[in-house]
Amino acid sequence: MKSKIECVECKIKYEPSRSDQKYCSDTCRWNAWREREEIKKAAKKDQSLAGADVPKNIKEPEKKDLFASLRSVPENKATETKAGKTETAVQPKVEQEKVIVAKEIPQTGPLETKEYKEAIAEKQRVDTLGKRVIADLQTCDSEINSINSDIDRFAKTPNTKQKMRFRNWNIDAEDLFGAEVLDKEIDHTFKSQELQQRLKSFLNRKSELHKELDQANRDMNIVMSKLKNIDQYEKPKPQEKKLDLANILKSIQSKKVAEQKQEIKMVEKVVPEEIETNINEAVETNVLEEENAFEDEENTNNGKLVSSRDLRKRKYNCFPFTGKWKDFFGLPSYAFHLAVHGKPGEGKSTFCVQFADYLAKNFGKVVYVSGEEGLSKTVQDKVINNGIDNPYLIFADIKSYDEIKTEIPNEFHFIFIDSLDTLRIDAAKLKALKEHYPQSAFITISQSTKDGKMRGSLEITHDTDIAAKVENGVAITTKNRFQARGTEFQVFGKFDSGKHKLDEPKKLM
Repeated sequence: MKSKIECVECKIKYEPSRSDQKYCSDTCRWNAWREREEIKKAAKKDQSLAGADVPKNIKEPEKKDLFASLRSVPENKATETKAGKTETAVQPKVEQEKVIVAKEIPQTGPLETKEYKEAIAEKQRVDTLGKRVIADLQTCDSEINSINSDIDRFAKTPNTKQKMRFRNWNIDAEDLFGAEVLDKEIDHTFKSQELQQRLKSFLNRKSELHKELDQANRDMNIVMSKLKNIDQYEKPKPQEKKLDLANILKSIQSKKVAEQKQEIKMVEKVVPEEIETNINEAVETNVLEEENAFEDEENTNNGKLVSSRDLRKRKYNCFPFTGKWKDFFGLPSYAFHLAVHGKPGEGKSTFCVQFADYLAKNFGKVVYVSGEEGLSKTVQDKVINNGIDNPYLIFADIKSYDEIKTEIPNEFHFIFIDSLDTLRIDAAKLKALKEHYPQSAFITISQSTKDGKMRGSLEITHDTDIAAKVENGVAITTKNRFQARGTEFQVFGKFDSGKHKLDEPKKLM
């Protein structure tokens, strides 16, 4: 009996068929090869990481015009900053809006379509499968060559029984030496059969790998043709054309003045004596209008004093909210401040996460400072439950006021702070943050007191543009400079006694 040895891979003892055999079966041989390949790949990855240059000092990017990089907004010429309190009146041209949007898309990065992402993922899967099949084919070919060489070498070795047969007496060596010669003959036959069986299994495996490779090539051709026929980026939504009310009012006014002058001339020719007084009154009115127009020009040039007529003509940049967000907030100006407060578990963080997703999808980059929950599973659940998958919405695990100024670069259009109480940010620190990020809109979250008021100084409420209270999953505006206050918004999208959906904002009496 032969002595048993231990398999290198599975550690099970077996009787080897040859002296250099290390594995008990082909399965163990394949498993060992795969482990060696994974170790090689890990070593290459470690070497590439070890040789990479790590920057020592990361400088904050230079401040830039964030208003110019906003998406889906009209021409950004009128500016309004909370720090400097400067305002510039501009009348944007409606027909240039589409061109401006097209220019702004490359700056912030367009959104890729869902079909394109799925096709890219399928291409990567097929490519990985093809590389694995090619590697298995190479290994299979090397094993087949090794087995063929063993078969050729083994075929040249003559049978033990025939070699030991005596020539002169024609006596079988088995009769002289017994079972020892018989065992060698059986071992010779067994090894030959084993090599033929292994060769057959590898040839079958090679045939299967060729079929898999052909299928991978067909799948890759389908994916590549699909990529050629689909759009990579989402097409910008067409914007509604806005009427230039200032020019319309001006044309109507000039038309009325011209009609009045024409009527005066006609009356002069028909009945000059009867309408003398009326003519004088009309002339005095026109003179007053010309004087007022002259005074308006002087007041406009002053910069501090502006006439009501000139003020009516001014155009201020604002976010073109649509749907339920427009009904709830109105059209807020750039760099607005929304203060949200409520008791724990009422839905204020969920409401702000939904609003952050809407802003990131339509207008610009958003950072959500999660000082209260950090990057915990509860934040992940809010993102998953609300169906949020947005590259322009960034979550930051920040625990202090100073960390906001050092870790958040000045490149976000909207900054959410959750919450002011946890990060210990009072009215003075909040004002300093607005001066540090003058072109960013702030959405702050605060806790409520027992009587339902926002915790902290009343100065924060006075300085806000919009204030909203969240209670029992319903957000209600308590202050709004851009819309009538008292509108409500259902955060969790449930039905109210089967009558109507509360996620559609409505005005409270």
